[in-house]
Amino acid sequence: MVNKSSEQVLNDCHDDGNDALRTIGAGGTPASPESARDTDTGSGAIDFTTAIATKWRPSQVNIHATATVNDPLTVKFKSKTGAGYETLLYSFPAGWTDLVWSPDNNRLYDSGDELHIECANVGGATISTDVLGEEA
Repeated sequence: MVNKSSEQVLNDCHDDGNDALRTIGAGGTPASPESARDTDTGSGAIDFTTAIATKWRPSQVNIHATATVNDPLTVKFKSKTGAGYETLLYSFPAGWTDLVWSPDNNRLYDSGDELHIECANVGGATISTDVLGEEA
């Protein structure tokens, strides 16, 4: 079990009225270290950038689709310094339903450095995206 007091759980989610949940992602509210997990994200394309307001270390990306997604998915480092420093960290080929990726380093991200996750999801599967990391 993860100690939520020492972990940030960031997710592309909606606000279902539960005070522990925060809406984050495209057009949403930045996450805080107290954010909780919610897995109801909808059926559109994934274009999700974390919004961390502190130094942090990403530890895991969890993605679940209700049907096979026949589009590749990418995880990129998005630098606060600018687009010229964006780096592809991992790419998953088409034909996935459940993905778990853990960064293979213990890299410290500054406030403003983020993970960006993209997938066209042309088939319209319902997808949930959770990014976990520890506050530094």
